[in-house]
Parts: sequence; structure tokens; C-alpha cells
Amino acid sequence: MGHNRDASGGRINEKDIIDNNPEVLQHLIQQLDSLRAFRRLDISKLETYFRRAGLNDKWKMIKPDLESIIYLPNNLPQVSSLIKIAVLFRQLFPACFFAVILVFLVNIGLVANIPNIFYRLALVMPFVIIGGFIVTDMLVRKRIASYENNNPQLHSKEKERIRKVIEDIVYKLALNIKELKLDPSDYKMRLYYDDYREVKIEKAVVEKMLGLFKRNYRIYIGIPFSDSKH
Repeated sequence: MGHNRDASGGRINEKDIIDNNPEVLQHLIQQLDSLRAFRRLDISKLETYFRRAGLNDKWKMIKPDLESIIYLPNNLPQVSSLIKIAVLFRQLFPACFFAVILVFLVNIGLVANIPNIFYRLALVMPFVIIGGFIVTDMLVRKRIASYENNNPQLHSKEKERIRKVIEDIVYKLALNIKELKLDPSDYKMRLYYDDYREVKIEKAVVEKMLGLFKRNYRIYIGIPFSDSKH
């Protein structure tokens, strides 16, 4: 069984969460690291992960910090309006699917006598909606990053508490891997920060959006280890 699906952006299913405690810890680390980096994530399920990992006290400690970070963009005037537009584009994604199906059916002759204006609309709709979402989402991320860079102390105390909790979870994951005699390389993590103890950074990469546009931050690929004292 592969254990590093999250490192490549994959999702872990409900059975994995219940049956494989190391994978729960791996998932928690990456989620918290992303939130620390102001990534917009749904934290509603995090409490369940903390409970299954036996970390209820950690959840209670940092829940207010996570909420203050996740809701920050909604309090930035130039960002909140863009977020609403991005959400609108995302809600229109199903229309893109039906538009592609319609164009396909027309091209193979299964649908005829469709007005030309509707065909043209279906043809361009996916490009407009998906392209609009990508551009809007990029603007949101850039403005949040710019605001963070201009305010280096923004949520510094909250982020430091989250960092310490992440270190505790990494330590627990490293011990579990060692006790169960598992291969640490099966638990690679995709991180936005490289300042955690018990994490060995294998490489740092600058990813590209759609394979073309370089992002303005690094992604660190690391594995947990338990050689140092916690």
C-alpha cells in the first residue's frame, strides 16, 4: 500500500483515516502546514483527524489560531470581493461539463438543429469560466501574499503556536514509524515551510501553474525521522 498519496496532492479515503494512524498524522501535518501558509482550506474535518490521532488537547489549543488565519482574507477589502468572484466561477464548473458534452454531441451528429449562438456559447464557456477562475484565484493568492509580506508580524504568535503543534505531531509520526518498523520514505510530506524538527528536507522545488507559470514560493519535500531528541 502506498502511504504518500498526500505528498502528491491526492486524497486519503475514510477507511485509511480510521485504519492507519501514521497516515492520519501525515495528513494532519500537511494540512496544518498549509494553513500556516495562509492556504484556504476547509478546517471542518480537522477536529475528527485530531480526535482519531488522540490529539484533542492540541486541537483545542490551536483552533482559535486556525480560525483567525483562515478567515483573514475575508477581512481584506480588495481580496474578499475577488474571493466571491472565484467562488462564483467554481460554482459554474458543472456548466462547463455540460457545455463540453453538448459540443461533442453536436460534432458527432447526435444533436442537430441547435442555434449557432448556443453552439458558440457552449464552445467558449469552459475557457471563460475555467480561465476566469484561474486568473481570479491567482490574484487572490498574490494579494494575500503581498499583504503578508508587507505585514511580517501578521498572526506571528498564532503561526508559531501552530508550528509547535506541527512539530509535536511530526515527532509522534516519527516515533510511530520507528516503532512499527515502517519506511519513512513512504511518508513523504509536501510542505510550505522547512523549519520543523524531525523533518529531513529531501528537496525544494518551485512548481509551475498549469506547467507554465512559476509560483513565487518553494515547496519542500520532507520525510519524518526520530534521530534527534524532542
